[in-house]
Amino acid sequence: MSDYTAAMISPETGAEVRSKISDFRTQNVSAYNPEGFESLETPGTSHLMVPETGVIMNNEMNDFSIPGSSNAFGYVPSPANYIRPGKRPLSSISPVIVEKPDGKLYFVIGAAPVALAEPRLHDQLSPNIINVEYSYDNSTISYLQSLGHNVTWVAPGSSSAQGVRLLENGTFEAAGEPRQKNSGGYAV
Repeated sequence: MSDYTAAMISPETGAEVRSKISDFRTQNVSAYNPEGFESLETPGTSHLMVPETGVIMNNEMNDFSIPGSSNAFGYVPSPANYIRPGKRPLSSISPVIVEKPDGKLYFVIGAAPVALAEPRLHDQLSPNIINVEYSYDNSTISYLQSLGHNVTWVAPGSSSAQGVRLLENGTFEAAGEPRQKNSGGYAV
């Protein structure tokens, strides 16, 4: 392993990797992963729930990287994202519990980190495809395509977001994904 590590951090390897990087174009995934290693594996969840919050522990284990194994989306593993004790995975989905200064619940949300009502895009990097919602502006799409991105249009609703707020009178206010019919019900 020490020989491999030495080779990976050598000036020659750095020069080879830098030669493949362009600020002006994307490249096919084969330029980054020429052997095409892929092993679909979904570790899933621990099936443990925190009784006080209802949060299921490790529900996003697939957001971690596993050495030598692509995730369920074919995403190439990254050493910076390997599973380690006490570590959170790089993820676009994060449950958030916000409390008032006195420790009482204020609101809970879970979503991709974007505005509920704005168009979204998703780029998993591998495969080399960007999914954009139909309502995305054409100038942004044209620019992405000029850089070599493969753009695929998707209908709104491929991602979701919900939120619940505890009101002063003890009732809840629920807000849901505007792209999904009756999504406020998902939040309750």
